[in-house]
Amino acid sequence: MPLTRVLRDLPALTKDAARVYALAFSSDGKVLGSSDARGLQFWDIESGRLIAELNENNERLSKRYPPADIAFHPTEPLLATVTPNGDAFRILDLSGLCS
Repeated sequence: MPLTRVLRDLPALTKDAARVYALAFSSDGKVLGSSDARGLQFWDIESGRLIAELNENNERLSKRYPPADIAFHPTEPLLATVTPNGDAFRILDLSGLCS
């Protein structure tokens, strides 16, 4: 899917989120990760469908802490993110989602 189509369709992908804090593409370009008021979501770029999510209810915490970024590892199926309350970071293994 071309990047222009992904960006055009992004509002539809995140329409239920009050706020989208961060976006990141996997290194192979097949998965889009988003961090929003609900938590983390992972989208298949080709089909545009949600393939996994981690619900964290960030809406309440976002009033006290600035939104954090997310980042995919450049060669491994890993995602770095800051915990919703901002006191730690974590590395998520996405082996089942990213090649």
